[in-house]
Amino acid sequence: MSGSLSRPPCSPTSSTSGPELVRAWAAHRPAWLEVHQPRQALDARRFPRLGAGEREAIALARELQAPLLLIDDADGRAEAERQALTATGTLGILETAAIHGLIDLPGALTRLQATTFRTRPELFQALLARDAARKRPI
Repeated sequence: MSGSLSRPPCSPTSSTSGPELVRAWAAHRPAWLEVHQPRQALDARRFPRLGAGEREAIALARELQAPLLLIDDADGRAEAERQALTATGTLGILETAAIHGLIDLPGALTRLQATTFRTRPELFQALLARDAARKRPI
């Protein structure tokens, strides 16, 4: 992982949107989290299925030649991939962290489910099954 993360101002971690805890964190964000305005966001008329945050995130990832784009919206991930960007969502980040022994995946998923994060239950089950298989002795 590089020494910093970048996000557009319209991101859900902005200080004006999202749950209170996230807004408080964003208001006093760590030095490694940089906020950049993309020079040219994607045109909403060309990408009507994407919200402003997704359009800005994709544009910023292209401009910065980001090695990875964190984007949970399925339409946003699909568009990022059409634009030859490597994209993953929150669950992909958590699984990667678990593979590297940085987190306890079942605990992290339990805490995530207590938030406003929503996805299909079978995705959680697939992650837990892969995690259990990795932990099984050979």
